[in-house]
Amino acid sequence: MPEDAESQYRSIVVIGKSPLPLWHWETWRQCVPVIAPLLAVCRDVVGVNSVQHVKGIDYNVCFGDLEWSPKGHLKWTHQSPLTREQSHSWTFRYTEIWAPDVEICGREALPPNLFLCIENPFAAGHARPGQFNQFVHLAVEETLYHVYNDVVRRAVKDIASLIDGVLTIAQITPWVSDEECVESLTNRPFRGQC
Repeated sequence: MPEDAESQYRSIVVIGKSPLPLWHWETWRQCVPVIAPLLAVCRDVVGVNSVQHVKGIDYNVCFGDLEWSPKGHLKWTHQSPLTREQSHSWTFRYTEIWAPDVEICGREALPPNLFLCIENPFAAGHARPGQFNQFVHLAVEETLYHVYNDVVRRAVKDIASLIDGVLTIAQITPWVSDEECVESLTNRPFRGQC
């Protein structure tokens, strides 16, 4: 398990273009069983954080405490049975899943075993038809990656299939490098490919 910020991570980004992105309930509920086996091997409680805005005003949607659970999934996904009436007015920015929860990582001063981020690269606009419309960034602590290599590879393959992946890229990197953190890697270029 990671001992400090210098721990190495297998950092994988899948770029997709599915008509229903991963934050849409119908796509997300298919993804949950894909991600669950990865989270099951991590230490402690899984945390979820989602940042979304109400369209037309600078106001964050308040979800309260989100957790990795059926009820938690219903709260932040678009067009879920719980959000069907109001999610049409939301602009999805990103959702992060930390294992363990980011607060536990902060308290223990340790990076997570696993980090997953779903990001909308067009939060300020819209993708053209057929253009990529989402990033999924999975970062797995390298020791964990080697032990559960088959589980990680299956998850990446299934996620790419769910979001009509057009490109999957990867690199090995420490959690913190040159003042940047793995969690922000979708904002910088990758050097490798899976």
